[in-house]
Amino acid sequence: MISLSDFLEARSGQMTERLPPKALIITFDDGHRSNYELAPLIRRHRFPITIFVCSGIVGTYRHYWWLETNDSDEAQALKTLPDEQRVQALLRRGHEDRREYGTRQSLSRDEIAEMRSTVDFQSHTVFHPILPACSIERATREVIESKETLESEHGLRIYALAYPNGDYSHREVGLLQNAGYTCGLTMDAGFNDSETDPFRLRRVALPDDGGVNEVIVKISGLWAWLKAFGSRYRKCQRYAPWFRGNDE
Repeated sequence: MISLSDFLEARSGQMTERLPPKALIITFDDGHRSNYELAPLIRRHRFPITIFVCSGIVGTYRHYWWLETNDSDEAQALKTLPDEQRVQALLRRGHEDRREYGTRQSLSRDEIAEMRSTVDFQSHTVFHPILPACSIERATREVIESKETLESEHGLRIYALAYPNGDYSHREVGLLQNAGYTCGLTMDAGFNDSETDPFRLRRVALPDDGGVNEVIVKISGLWAWLKAFGSRYRKCQRYAPWFRGNDE
């Protein structure tokens, strides 16, 4: 297990061969309040964890917009809307990005300050909009202000951004480069090596309730192989009827 910064340093010095074989980097997105429960475990085992936080939500009583609904299909539908339409739909539900609620969903300032000696906190934009759905003005602001706020208000060194929902385009890659980031993390499934574009780093997504067996299957690469095999098998069945075999 290595840190994200260790991987980037090895890449920049062309020394990736010195990294452990099948090295694993662990990341968490959003900066949820429950991340603090991991602090004792991280300290005890010295896990080099990176947590990507939304600078406009952590340290406040503001809420994550996709948690405004308990319907996962509705949340997914909101993520497909142009940003202005998403904002208006949330306003009709009573959600505003800067509204302070009665409950806290994110890490507090004190929790971040306590954890920063063992956790690498990085950027996940300000309010977690879907960047390709945003105007160029908002996307630029989200990328730049998140970095500036985390550095000035929390004393962090910000070099990485995880694209919200894993969505990005060539435009977002350029925004990160212009803002002074060293890398960008996607939700594209797969593994990284010295040839991987640092602004399109891949990850293996795991659900919050994923068990040990699921973790093993996914990080081994077997999951990706099975998905690829299943996709090819279905295509063969669709386009080559003889491939289905004789059911009679």
